[in-house]
Amino acid sequence: MRLHEQDVRDVPEAFALHPSSTPHPEPRLRILIADDHLGVREAMACLLTLIGFEIVAQAEDGAVAVALAKQVTPDLILMDLSMPVLNGLDATRLIHRALPGTPVVILSAYDSAELRHAAQAAGAAAYLVKGLPVETLRTTLLRLLPTAPNVGPTTADIVAVRSGRDRDQVG
Repeated sequence: MRLHEQDVRDVPEAFALHPSSTPHPEPRLRILIADDHLGVREAMACLLTLIGFEIVAQAEDGAVAVALAKQVTPDLILMDLSMPVLNGLDATRLIHRALPGTPVVILSAYDSAELRHAAQAAGAAAYLVKGLPVETLRTTLLRLLPTAPNVGPTTADIVAVRSGRDRDQVG
């Protein structure tokens, strides 16, 4: 599905993206999204497409993510942690071994230092907490391009971004 300028103009102002989050001329990053919740995958795909990325595949669990990653060789994988069949950490580990040049970004509802360290040990390039600003997500993903433009804070600055929720809250 392609979004057109008219589609963006028709979005009610309460739901409109901040002007700095509209499409940018940077290279289109090809992304695989892995999340067990269909609504989350679809919403993330719409959002990422709207801000200029290309969604090449979607996976409902870690095993499907590993298989699709090998098949479509995306530029980047956006991976949920808690999924059936194969969790996000194990899937990240397998993808990192099979496709070492493909960054995996963990996007999770859980904000804990232990999970961030586990994700890093599994080979994740970044760990983001769901609920972060769109521009932060965009900046982080662009930083992972091999020829990343100067887009703001470094990935290390972004890795521990909190969603503003209570640290121990899960959701």
